[in-house]
Amino acid sequence: MKVDTYPASVRKGVPVQEAPTVLPAQGPAVQLALVRLPNRIRRALQLFRRISGLIAVATVMTSVPAHGARHALLPPLHPRCARRLRSNGTPPCAEEWSIHVRESRLLRRPYTHTCPLGLRCSGVPIYLGESLVGLAKVVVDGGTPERTLKSALSVLTLVLSETCQESALTVLSDEVQALRNRVLLLQRIPKASQPPSADHQSPTDKEPGERREPPAGATLVSRAIAHLQGHYKDRDLSLRSISAVMSCNPRYLTGRFTEVVGERMHTYLTTLRVAHASRLLIRTRLRVKEIAFASGFNGSGRYRRLFAEC
Repeated sequence: MKVDTYPASVRKGVPVQEAPTVLPAQGPAVQLALVRLPNRIRRALQLFRRISGLIAVATVMTSVPAHGARHALLPPLHPRCARRLRSNGTPPCAEEWSIHVRESRLLRRPYTHTCPLGLRCSGVPIYLGESLVGLAKVVVDGGTPERTLKSALSVLTLVLSETCQESALTVLSDEVQALRNRVLLLQRIPKASQPPSADHQSPTDKEPGERREPPAGATLVSRAIAHLQGHYKDRDLSLRSISAVMSCNPRYLTGRFTEVVGERMHTYLTTLRVAHASRLLIRTRLRVKEIAFASGFNGSGRYRRLFAEC
């Protein structure tokens, strides 16, 4: 999906500070927003590349941590790092990445360092409401002018900020719609002291023009997402097997998934597998073929093609 217009703040060229959107800490709406977020972040990174000419990669959490808990944010593999690692073989600096994450949590600002590979790595935090849910990474050569890097980071920060604001507003809109549906349902339930009248409608009746979210479909998609996150490394995982676990028709399941999440189930599964393979590339010395099989792919050829596309 191509982005045809630049954000207003980017067109004007001035930084815009927006008040953080207050979101519920947990809930189906927040989880669904996180599932949709990687696709939106990809489009934002494409826009950043069109504006700056630089490549940025990102890592995004798949679930919101419980209150007081913190999920580990693993570093994404940037193409520049991958090229250097082929000849060097030394993993990226894990200690500096932990500083990226700490700076993002404490100060909510980009952090830049020069790694042992001679590259300058910058991390830009990704916030959904008040929760740090990811980091975007830009890597440039050591000789890149400071002014060029700062301008690029400003653009990336603005693009990601607007993308996360849109996601946060979607969560709030879903929560408001769910609350309205509950109020309508309560208004239809007769009081215990009043006998049901002839014109009384049951809670399952639907008035003309009334909008109501199908809770069963949303619950089905949430269960499918949880199953995918728990079994994506299984090479035999398929739409048929997932449908059997969900006890529903495969065509209905994939249709509901695409409608609710905004991308096909196969695309979401591929994203999970490629992310896991990237972590293995960074943390282990396994061969590409071994990493492909450990991540749920049936061969290294398909993994290489999908990795290049992502």
